[in-house]
Amino acid sequence: MRDMLRGLHKFGTPAMCLGMVDVRDVAKAHVEAAIRPDAEGRFLLVADSKTFLEAGQILRERLGNKYPFPKSTLPNLLFYVIGLTQGLTWKVVRANAGYRVAYDNARSREVLGIEHIPAETTLVEQAKQQIEAHRARR
Repeated sequence: MRDMLRGLHKFGTPAMCLGMVDVRDVAKAHVEAAIRPDAEGRFLLVADSKTFLEAGQILRERLGNKYPFPKSTLPNLLFYVIGLTQGLTWKVVRANAGYRVAYDNARSREVLGIEHIPAETTLVEQAKQQIEAHRARR
């Protein structure tokens, strides 16, 4: 988020999709898993998946053009090169570049009763928190 707000991706963003979940949902899931007798094993906590470009579009729609959110996707070859400079391995880039991911969160909803906060809400609230934190440090 900080990189998006600072404009690191303003000339293009990786063609990469990420699972997103609000930390409040994670906290609630931990509590529910501790108190529900049928909550055994692991639970997938993902509200939705978004690409970096989709996240940038959501943020631009909700926060305006004041911040340099991405407007395009980098070619995969450039993503490979830049990914290495950002600490990603070839294996990670190769496995994720250009692929859409989808998650089934039915078990966390059914067993834990989690109604996930929409990814759009999480993105916007996280951006606003980062903006406020930056203002407070000035």
